[in-house]
Amino acid sequence: MPVSRDPYASATNDAGDRVYLATRGADQLTVLDPDSLTVLGSFPVRGGAESLAVSPASVPQTVVAVGGPESGTVAVLDPADGREIATVQVDGGATGMAFAPDGRHLYVATRQGLVTVDTGTWQVSGTTDVDPDPTAVAVAPDGRTGWVTGDGAVSVLDLS
Repeated sequence: MPVSRDPYASATNDAGDRVYLATRGADQLTVLDPDSLTVLGSFPVRGGAESLAVSPASVPQTVVAVGGPESGTVAVLDPADGREIATVQVDGGATGMAFAPDGRHLYVATRQGLVTVDTGTWQVSGTTDVDPDPTAVAVAPDGRTGWVTGDGAVSVLDLS
């Protein structure tokens, strides 16, 4: 199925009825319907689109966080209409992201470490050192443990 140039990262919502693409070449969030294989919308993202995370079903409103390593920001968008809900300043550029299962935090891997964002205020609440060149973040279903992959290593973090 054709999409904007250079789709780079993808994620689904918990229901599995939407697929979200970070399209690097176009700096866009693209929303797909996986059943009909149609593009439902493409929305511009300031600062690059190479990583993304979708809020969990526990959050009343679905949001998608999108960022890239060449940007110092993460854009938080409403995927229904592309409206920007927040812009979060993250030093070091976003290389990977994941929401906590309860939706209260967004974890952003950057060249400066793992940035924790409070989703109630969309403000950075802390930064944790991780192994060099982080690329991806995963969070355990109970939200207490996080894993950040990097250059030949995995940082295991206590998120509680």
